[in-house]
Amino acid sequence: VMQAASRFIAQAEASGTIDPLDSPIIQQYRGIAAATASKVLEGSAGTDADNLRVAFHLIGLVEMRPLVVDGALRASIDARIDALDARLRTSQRADGGWGFATNSASSDVVPSVWAGFAIRARQPGANDPVAVANVEYLLGAQ
Repeated sequence: VMQAASRFIAQAEASGTIDPLDSPIIQQYRGIAAATASKVLEGSAGTDADNLRVAFHLIGLVEMRPLVVDGALRASIDARIDALDARLRTSQRADGGWGFATNSASSDVVPSVWAGFAIRARQPGANDPVAVANVEYLLGAQ
């Protein structure tokens, strides 16, 4: 939902003129994004061993960040995005995938796809070693 809201607002703002009917919707989305981001920050504060939860939190915060106007909340989001990204990067297995948990015995396609989406949500370079290793793992897992 936040991804759609983020894109709706970006398109409205890029057009140069915001339709008066869209303005209250944009403000409502921004308010919802701030409240939701605060809840995600609360829920992602620990050292979660669940790679899927970490990936979902990272994706959500990356998508909500542009909608948040409050500077302090934005700084908290930035710090958590950095921490979640680092957490996923350090839990990638040698084969390029992720297990469901940090202590999983082997990689699995499902958490590997979502962790890959999360890593790519920050738009790393094309040669990012974590993203490249993930793609290689997924191609080999087919």
